[in-house]
Amino acid sequence: MTIRQDIELYQGATWSFAFVHRDAQGDAVDVSGYSARMAIKAGFQSSYEAYLSSGSDADGGTIALAADGTVTVSMTAAQSAKMAGDLTFFIFFEPAERVERIVRFMYDLELISPAGVVDRALEGHFLVQREVTS
Repeated sequence: MTIRQDIELYQGATWSFAFVHRDAQGDAVDVSGYSARMAIKAGFQSSYEAYLSSGSDADGGTIALAADGTVTVSMTAAQSAKMAGDLTFFIFFEPAERVERIVRFMYDLELISPAGVVDRALEGHFLVQREVTS
């Protein structure tokens, strides 16, 4: 079952988000043997703004999986600082004239069982509150 959950991140700050993955009966699922991946994009056909993973292919953050069903998604301050760094796809002004405070992306997070079954656990908007101090 996919849960719709909007997530907010403060650009340039160390960030993490955690949830407990549950089955249809509401019981926590042991996800310690699973792998996970999460893509953040401006649109379906866009390139990744960030790609997070429980594996070595992550370039935008990490995903940790625990026996109690907890899934923790994290970014370092350096990784979150890169979010919404290039907004040329949103507007066509010089960078000094851009005033968007909140930039909206989309994301989904998939969990892959040891048997290869893929479950889209979360999806929604990924809101980035842009920083002034960098």
